[in-house]
Amino acid sequence: MNKLTVMTSYRAPSLKNVSEDIVKVARSLGYTAKISYEQIPSFQLRREGSSAIIMMPVDPLYSLGWLLIARDCVHGKVPCIYYGVVEGKLNEKHVKPWMSEARIVAPSKYVRNKLTEAGLTVIGVVHHGVDLDLIEQARKYGKYRRKELCDKVGGCDGKVLCVTVSNSHPRK
Repeated sequence: MNKLTVMTSYRAPSLKNVSEDIVKVARSLGYTAKISYEQIPSFQLRREGSSAIIMMPVDPLYSLGWLLIARDCVHGKVPCIYYGVVEGKLNEKHVKPWMSEARIVAPSKYVRNKLTEAGLTVIGVVHHGVDLDLIEQARKYGKYRRKELCDKVGGCDGKVLCVTVSNSHPRK
């Protein structure tokens, strides 16, 4: 049976949510999948027969250990992808040549561009997914929620209602 270990930090809710989504999809495809909130070295992944996805920010200082695991997986022939996010331009003086050996997948073209500008290797872009079960729930309760929201903003009268849930960071 195929095994997958998704490694991430327990500190970031958004990374935990995406990691849980990946595990859910992997299990639906027949994988034995788990989340680890600890760093698992490549030799242990190989011993367990597990491939890996590392879900972390890409920061040459903060994420050093995670990047090292991703690089070691390449050397140890352990299938591994580092799904990395970034919040702007990386400080290139901290990017070391060995970091470009990690196989990074970016969640957007913006992130891909910032990572490649810093000299890192991005093998693709995979946007965050959509949980179809949640979409189905939204369809069930959508009309009620729309009326409730329209009442709060003073009526919509057939207009498009656009709602966003995010922090106030300028890029959002």
